[in-house]
Amino acid sequence: MFGSGKMGNGDLNHLAPDRTMEYFPIAAFVGYNFKKLRLGLNYEYVVVNQATSPSEVNFTNLTGKESNVGLRVEYFTGKYGAGVILKPSNSYTLTKTTGNGNSSSYKGKLGYGVQFTAQMRKEIGVVFDYSSVTYDESLSDADVTMNRFSIGLMLSNFSGGRN
Repeated sequence: MFGSGKMGNGDLNHLAPDRTMEYFPIAAFVGYNFKKLRLGLNYEYVVVNQATSPSEVNFTNLTGKESNVGLRVEYFTGKYGAGVILKPSNSYTLTKTTGNGNSSSYKGKLGYGVQFTAQMRKEIGVVFDYSSVTYDESLSDADVTMNRFSIGLMLSNFSGGRN
């Protein structure tokens, strides 16, 4: 997938004002089809790049990597799907070191994702994703929120809702 969105805490007076970010998520869903419901576990790994110049956001750079594990439920008609992912386990690691050379990792509160899918061929489709998570063990002096919208290709071996 490829996406864009905002990350920060919305205030230039804090250490992490809002900035535009680019997202490159890769996700895997392992689950079970039960009639028109898909239930299972979702894992996502996201490479995050800051698109805003650090000079515009107090010379900070939040480029990093996110990973999360979640529970997913999706209603699937055989061609189209709509689902929700609850992400209780979120972590974010900055890829740029701090001024003293340390790397930083942070834990997030319960995040979520909403996805819409459309299968174009038997195993190939498209996915539209909106995701959000707030890091309270924060990257700065206030909670930092990451919001993104992504679009991408989906490979699936689900049976299309037929049991």
